Amino acid sequence: MHVFIKMFLFSSLIFSCKQKKKQVVVQDPVPQRAAFLHLINKIEHSVPYLSQTVDSAWLNNLQKNTLEQISASTGTIEFFRLTYPIVTGIKDPHFKLALSDDSASVIFEKNKVFPLKLYVGPDELYVKKDYRNVADKIEHGRRILSINHLSADQIIKELSAGIHYNENEQRFFYSHLERNLNELLLLLMDYKNEFVVKLDDGIEYTIEGVYKKDLKDKDTVENASYRFLTTNTKKVGYLRLASLVIEDDLSYYDNIFNDFFAQAKNETIKDVIIDIRNNYGGSTRVIRNLLEYIAREKYVLAKEAFYDKETGKPEVRSDAYIYPSKNKTPFKGRVKLLVNENTFSSGHIFVSVFKFYKMGVIIGEPGVEKTIISGELKKEVFENVGTELWYPNSNFLLNGYKRNKVQSVLPDYMVRQTVADRINQVDPVLDFALELIEKDR
Repeated sequence: MHVFIKMFLFSSLIFSCKQKKKQVVVQDPVPQRAAFLHLINKIEHSVPYLSQTVDSAWLNNLQKNTLEQISASTGTIEFFRLTYPIVTGIKDPHFKLALSDDSASVIFEKNKVFPLKLYVGPDELYVKKDYRNVADKIEHGRRILSINHLSADQIIKELSAGIHYNENEQRFFYSHLERNLNELLLLLMDYKNEFVVKLDDGIEYTIEGVYKKDLKDKDTVENASYRFLTTNTKKVGYLRLASLVIEDDLSYYDNIFNDFFAQAKNETIKDVIIDIRNNYGGSTRVIRNLLEYIAREKYVLAKEAFYDKETGKPEVRSDAYIYPSKNKTPFKGRVKLLVNENTFSSGHIFVSVFKFYKMGVIIGEPGVEKTIISGELKKEVFENVGTELWYPNSNFLLNGYKRNKVQSVLPDYMVRQTVADRINQVDPVLDFALELIEKDR
């Protein structure tokens, strides 16, 4: 699922930056090389503030080395393998490299992918769901030592494609692998059709792959849901936001928010928890509607930076102040917000507003994004190499952004849910929030 940020701007305040967007004409007699240069051009001229989030020297060096390896004989999978480190190394999932629909249909209909869904931890792989075939059963939580005789840590190293990640980026990358591991094993390592899996007891299993269309994805999770929890002495509202994507219309979220806060008011509940972990974004219209219930004062979502279509120059446009509607009854109690490295895109915008305007207490781990993010996705298809690039078209400067110091939006309490916690279905982040509430903090 691709993440789109829809920013609804209420001000015509626009001012120019000094830098002008360069117009680059991509020319190369070899179609594959021309496609690569065009892809790089799209990346370099996608958003005005790319240099604040990407090391230009690293990008230029990797671009040069990659171009030298591309020739007229470079096929679709090889092109993907060569280009993947550049797109992934930007460390912004708004940039995504994928096979084109036509290429994907051919490759994934011809080849079977790894059939198990896995947890990915620091140099380790664990089975996420029980797996059964005719003769064998591999249980949830079992550690995988190797696949096709390559150790788990070496597989993760191969899939990281030589990219260095700091600790927080690494956890986000592990989540990326969890979502895409099955197809990446095929595309990057040519693991397909049949797999030899060695478990932590030393026993090896030979298992058959499945076609990608038959791969069982994670359990379906509602975009939004709520329930009420109890501590020793208190009843607590718990609102889970798994996505901010508007499937049909905004009323889906409005009804849930209204019912949740109305019930909290009717039962005189003084504490609520909003859980926005593993939320990859969607529409800022959803977070604006949620803020109607918890914002105590006017606020600004972000400033948008983009290239003007006519002049090619960067422009920055600021949101006007947004005032909470008097038609909604604001929640007057205390709010705890749960976040992690996968709180992303418009979900991250919500966290920055919540933090900057001191709407409550944030618990968890910082998102991989900082006080400047990207959004407004576009897609470019490179037919002659069977590849497509998703890329952002705007930057968003969040509350607290400083040009000379781009920083993370830090939680008030740093609490981590480990892979072991997830395997054992333990949630120390939620438990910590409930403990604070029990202590009236």
